[in-house]
Amino acid sequence: MCTVGGWTRGDASDYNAWAHDVNDNRWSYDGMLPYFKRSETHHDPSADPAHHGFNGPVHTASLTSSGRRFPLREPVRRIFEEALGLEFRSDLNDGETRGISDLVENWKDGKRQIASAVYPLDGVSVLTNTVVKRVILSTANVATGVELASGETLALKEGGQVIVSAGAYRTPQVLMLSGIGDAKHLAEHGIKCKMNSPDVGRNLHDHVLLYRYWTLLHPERGLALGHANFTGENYDKGGPLDFLARTGLPAKGLTAALQKDGVEDAHDLVGRTHLELGIPYAPLGAETVGLNVPFDGTTIATFAMSCLPTSRGTITLHSPSPNDAPIIDPNYTSTHFDRQVLREAFRILGKLALDTRDGKDVIAGEHTPAGFPVLGLDASDEDVDERVRFGAGTTYHAAGSAAMGRVVDGGLKVVGVEGVRVVDASVVSVRMIHVEERLDWMVVVFVGLS
Repeated sequence: MCTVGGWTRGDASDYNAWAHDVNDNRWSYDGMLPYFKRSETHHDPSADPAHHGFNGPVHTASLTSSGRRFPLREPVRRIFEEALGLEFRSDLNDGETRGISDLVENWKDGKRQIASAVYPLDGVSVLTNTVVKRVILSTANVATGVELASGETLALKEGGQVIVSAGAYRTPQVLMLSGIGDAKHLAEHGIKCKMNSPDVGRNLHDHVLLYRYWTLLHPERGLALGHANFTGENYDKGGPLDFLARTGLPAKGLTAALQKDGVEDAHDLVGRTHLELGIPYAPLGAETVGLNVPFDGTTIATFAMSCLPTSRGTITLHSPSPNDAPIIDPNYTSTHFDRQVLREAFRILGKLALDTRDGKDVIAGEHTPAGFPVLGLDASDEDVDERVRFGAGTTYHAAGSAAMGRVVDGGLKVVGVEGVRVVDASVVSVRMIHVEERLDWMVVVFVGLS
């Protein structure tokens, strides 16, 4: 299966909010920009050097620069323009995210580039098949080493640091097993509290993803992955997708939802970019909603990803053993705001396929999960909510469970201890409303990790 390795920056306002939260301008868009530029070799040598780098280790590629020419490119561009009222922009990685642009991927010569492939580990000893139990802290809360699940300890050199990068699910587990976390929760598992830090494992959030799947009127034209005629030069140089579109949503519905959530000042949210949308030329992920859609060139998809979730989940310990995965409660769509965003997303996906000139020329019908009717553009909120509840899921963008300004400071040092930093997505804290009400509308709990 082809997968998409997108190379996508956030909106400048997101980074600026981080900087505000930790009173550290290094996290602002302008503060981050030198690092963005340093990391990339941008695909377009004529791009604005104020926003892009041309000598970094990660090579990017757009649809145009890769030489891929998918047959639905122009119809899809017109579909987005008609349905969303957006214009095509040559670059959505310049801090301004509203519009339609080519998909940009961190691919080079048909291979996705990941950090471990482009940044060397010269001089670093790597232990594989090794589970860390905890960071060892002295009585003065200074890191002195690491204990492994095997009981072996690794001592720090004088002045050294422990850098935790276990991801938004595992990093809070490591911190809690080290005695850094909510004192009451640690006591439940017999762990001595070294630093009472109640926000460890809280503030978890994720980008919720919603797909719909559509049959083609003329699959014989080779419009989708799996058909013998879906072939062309450089089709193996990236994912089967032409564009990403990013859009805001009507203020009225969002404001009403925020009022239900008890939020009076909504200006930080209403005017922002709330959805990222795409039309893959393949039924990606259909099996996750119980659809058995073959990759035979008869089906394409539409997807929407929520960019600014307000729901917050938790990571808690299952046991004091590092070999037991933590309990993950993403608490998806527990706010009225998030549910309103996904209702809008579901309807937009329908509009793309069913209520645009080019959509009507391309789409024959919709695949729906068993027991769910095909929903038209006039579907009720209740019916849309049922589909979203069943079909929406993770984008694997989990973040926030060791958030800046709460668990770590602007230098990513764990507050209250010395010699420990966190350097993964768990530090990412979207500055957002605080909704205390918990609504068990779509709560999914994972006790294990795959």
